[in-house]
Amino acid sequence: DCDVFKVMDKVFMLSFHLESQAAINLKVIPDDGAMLRDIYPYIRAGWHMNKQHWVTVYEDEHLDATLVQDLIRTSYDLVVSKLNKWQRLKLNLVK
Repeated sequence: DCDVFKVMDKVFMLSFHLESQAAINLKVIPDDGAMLRDIYPYIRAGWHMNKQHWVTVYEDEHLDATLVQDLIRTSYDLVVSKLNKWQRLKLNLVK
């Protein structure tokens, strides 16, 4: 069971439970993903996703909520940046 979050039919976040542990998959810049995995033990390569472009953030008692909010925003922004001009204009009208 997985909740999928999209912008203009493009996935920017997946939310799921893996072995009874909550987790989310988020799109990242590849170099940032490698750095995040090195620094935070609760961030790993994207589960069932492209390992360079996605990370999985697992539920953890040391989880930094502000970091997760920033990662979600970054994931959203990365997906929006790949939309064509018409899609971005349409999205701005909805906001």
